[in-house]
Amino acid sequence: KFIATAWQHDELQLFDNALNNKHLVKVTHSTKVNTLVTALELVVNDMGIALLPEFLVQPHLAEGSIERVIPDTRGRAWHFYFLHKYQGEKPIHLTRFYELFRYYFAKSNI
Repeated sequence: KFIATAWQHDELQLFDNALNNKHLVKVTHSTKVNTLVTALELVVNDMGIALLPEFLVQPHLAEGSIERVIPDTRGRAWHFYFLHKYQGEKPIHLTRFYELFRYYFAKSNI
């Protein structure tokens, strides 16, 4: 049973781990949720499978509470955007937070 997030539709873009070969796969979801955390909880509780980001599932993979169904396949890469409401120069604490975020995200090797 496929657990879909709100932004996943009836066709998924799947790639090999090198992101070279793109495959469009039609799926029928049994459940549709509106948060990643909800999708993960359903997977952890053996209620189906889901296509989830690496950073979210990494701890659960390490402890063995979930496993990869198709280990040689991954979803498309998603970009992060850092938004703020300042029209001029943003405050230094936002710049520092962004730098820390980038540093630790890059360090995680995801």
